Amino acid sequence: MLSVVWWAIAGATSLEFRLQPEGPAVSVLPLKRSFFVFLEGRPEGDVSLFLWNATAARGFSLGDPRTEGAGILWGPIMLSRECDPVPEGMYVLFAAPGDLVVAAADIAEGISITARVSPPQSHPRTLQVLNSEGREVTELCCGTYTLRLEAPDLDVSCEPEEVTFSVISGGQSTSVVLHETGGATGIFAATFRVECLCSSCELSASVAGLVVPVDAEVSFVNEELGSSSTVRLQFTVAGLCEGSPASVVSPFPLVEDKASSSPSAEGEDEGRGPAWEEGGSLPALAVRPTAEAALPGKDFLITLELFLPEGAPDVSLDVDTPPSWRVYLKDVCGEVTPCPIPTPPVSPTRIAVILTIPPTAAGRYPLVFSIPELGKRWEWELEVRDCLGPQDVVRHWNPGTGDIDLASPGEVRFERLLWATVQVGKRLPYSCRFFTEEDLKALAAEWASED
Repeated sequence: MLSVVWWAIAGATSLEFRLQPEGPAVSVLPLKRSFFVFLEGRPEGDVSLFLWNATAARGFSLGDPRTEGAGILWGPIMLSRECDPVPEGMYVLFAAPGDLVVAAADIAEGISITARVSPPQSHPRTLQVLNSEGREVTELCCGTYTLRLEAPDLDVSCEPEEVTFSVISGGQSTSVVLHETGGATGIFAATFRVECLCSSCELSASVAGLVVPVDAEVSFVNEELGSSSTVRLQFTVAGLCEGSPASVVSPFPLVEDKASSSPSAEGEDEGRGPAWEEGGSLPALAVRPTAEAALPGKDFLITLELFLPEGAPDVSLDVDTPPSWRVYLKDVCGEVTPCPIPTPPVSPTRIAVILTIPPTAAGRYPLVFSIPELGKRWEWELEVRDCLGPQDVVRHWNPGTGDIDLASPGEVRFERLLWATVQVGKRLPYSCRFFTEEDLKALAAEWASED
């Protein structure tokens, strides 16, 4: 037995931390990745390895090493924080940046090594701009977008962190703050709007609040991430002037009633009095419903964005609906009550309209919006059906009343997301299909990206 121990001591000359089974020895172990411990030589009998986080005073023993080249190997061993997801069945040593890790083999008088824990390694970072459907885009137009950064090395603590990007165009800039979508995801996101603007018959856009001309290049930059890994995207704001001004500012079908808005040769509409209109460009109207369709018997919110030219007179906006429908205005009068619609001449003016849908309604219904003072008239169709997509149901669900609320803006809130987590695999109230894990993940990402 003594000779066996002697050969074990003579044959074991070094102990090494490695990041790969056949890789070189290292003295730094990055968080959020696996490592190995290699013992050179092949001692006889059972050999165990003791791993110890000396800073946090915690550790464990490993047996059953495997043969690797001229020695034996333990691992893979995951180096993680308490909040990190861990592959099932893998050894895990919990640590934080700066901790001291000790590995010791129980042969003869023992042999040991130490290594420091570093922040997660830098990986290739991925920066994307996603549209409202979650698809990556290479060009910006009117709508809501998500700036998404995948950077595992920036996830250092177990608390959600932030990364600030500059939005740069034409020598001017603004900033967008990306928030980590969880304590250990390494994914950062922020939503921003691209608004289409009409002023003095000229089109422009604003990207995250930065006003830029059409066809301007827009860059998303963070120079502090290092010159070798600078994250920069460049987009060209898409041409906005296609068709009528109404189609420019609205993502939904909107048809102008030419019969009621065409001026006569004297600049007046026949039988309507003076009508202000410059070059046929303005006024314009955008219609933004709170959901893809309305439900019978439920109030429904529509937000109108009215674009008026400078110098336009004070105007009012009339809403014509099918018989038995009722119209309420929100925000203009300060409360939800029937009232006249005074609209100051600013661009744009947002007006919240709430429609009361009869319980027997079904199909597509025309709504007519008009400005009597300017002789302008627009038509828009609203679909009423018995069910919505599950994601729209969650965005409008009121856990307090246990019912849907389509009279408010659709948004993902924590209490709604919590309710949705137990609905996976079920058919939600007012929905057309079963609620899936993919639906839940999309809503969770939407909630996490909201400021």
